[in-house]
Amino acid sequence: MNLLKTGKTSYVIHKKKPILIYRGKLMLHFVICDDNRKHNHFLEKWMERIFVKNGVGAEISAVIDNVDDLLLYAGQHFDRVNAYILDIDFEGNRCGLELARRIREVDRQSYIVFLTAHQEYLASSLQMKIFDYLVKPVSFRRMKRCILSLHEDYRELKSFAVKVPIKSGSSIHMVKVKDIIYLEKCGQQVEVHLVNGMIRSYESLKSMVKALEGYGFISCHRSYLVNAEHVRKICLKERSILMSNGEKCYISRRCRKEVLKHFPDII
Repeated sequence: MNLLKTGKTSYVIHKKKPILIYRGKLMLHFVICDDNRKHNHFLEKWMERIFVKNGVGAEISAVIDNVDDLLLYAGQHFDRVNAYILDIDFEGNRCGLELARRIREVDRQSYIVFLTAHQEYLASSLQMKIFDYLVKPVSFRRMKRCILSLHEDYRELKSFAVKVPIKSGSSIHMVKVKDIIYLEKCGQQVEVHLVNGMIRSYESLKSMVKALEGYGFISCHRSYLVNAEHVRKICLKERSILMSNGEKCYISRRCRKEVLKHFPDII
């Protein structure tokens, strides 16, 4: 990482490539801002742990400890940052509320999560499209619930209308990502199972895995790629996954651990 000085304080810019399950297209870039550096450190470590343990496509782009530096960073990176974790109370003032207003002037879409020890600020922040409101002291479980909920909202929002091209013979079908249930390699072909039918393609499964990277698809077997949104049940005894269309995909021994990490509550 590089430590960049900005006058009276400093912020940390992370250059390392995150090791994540959902890489590529769907990426959350977080900025943490709290004037308590020790608190920033704990938040950073907690969030990185949540990212890695839960396959969240995200990174912490900056950790900042004052309002001026955050506004400078946000203005320079508005096309990259899409999630802010902000303290409300900076040295006893309600700077966090004004900070959120300033961010909203240039960015109406990014997620904002507030941290504060004072619940009475909740009403004042509702008009600023705040995703979540964490009351200090924040537990790891509460932070995890917030991050996973935010990531799920972002993934659903981005993948709802996204289409990918699938070549079949001399035709190219533009298919909505959300309509793909699973893909299965059958000989030299790949069968793309959809909510309203099926497409056969001579594209390799490997190339399709790459095209769908970042949209919540899980490789459960070398011959299967499943859409997590369409998984309904996992049967460990049969080593199978029941999909939303009633069909089964199979889990290889090599992929078993990875599958269970993504679906801890559906077994």
